[in-house]
Amino acid sequence: MAKSKPQKLSSNRFDGWFWQFVLVSIIHLFAVQFSADSLAVITKSVLIPALMIWYWQQSKTQLVWVYLALTASWVGDVLLTQDGLFYFIAGLLAFLLTHMVYAYFFLRQRGALKHWQVNLILILWSFLIVYGWYLSPHLEALKIPVYFYMVIITMMTSAAIARNRRHPGHGKVWQGALFFMASDSLLAYDKFIAPIPGSHWWIMITYLVAQFLIVWGFLKDEDLQHEG
Repeated sequence: MAKSKPQKLSSNRFDGWFWQFVLVSIIHLFAVQFSADSLAVITKSVLIPALMIWYWQQSKTQLVWVYLALTASWVGDVLLTQDGLFYFIAGLLAFLLTHMVYAYFFLRQRGALKHWQVNLILILWSFLIVYGWYLSPHLEALKIPVYFYMVIITMMTSAAIARNRRHPGHGKVWQGALFFMASDSLLAYDKFIAPIPGSHWWIMITYLVAQFLIVWGFLKDEDLQHEG
């Protein structure tokens, strides 16, 4: 019997709440740029819910763990709109939960690794060691929580790279995870070492691209199915 050809399930992914997510992202970036603090708090609190609604509109599988990871990210975003060490640590813990949820489920989807995947994972862990050493003199009492967070996000990104390449969204997901690492690396430099000019642009754009690519990757995983 001949194999059935994959059949496309979705039409245009980039409709509905995708554009609300883009619009809120743009408004947020300019609200921060022009010090419209109250508006920036509101828009930052709406970013991830908009992305979640887009996923809800587009997804046929409605994976609970996607909602759990995004909800933890939303809690982290809200906490980090506040000043103070307590809110920073609480926000760190919320994003830690995001990465742990992603890492767990990515590992369940792992496949045989190609050389490029192994090399990329080795580069990530080498970066972790070098960047951790570079940050070390500036972290003071936050050394342990920051190091732990760095290990977990590197594990999550490594697990994203190690996902089975048969998943159509494999590339989008690991690229999104890399953008997540880039965003948090910029945030750490800006917070602990020296202010980065226009830091909110670089940190938020990489963060938003990260969240978008990961969710888009999950949706792409649903794009093809085999007829029975």
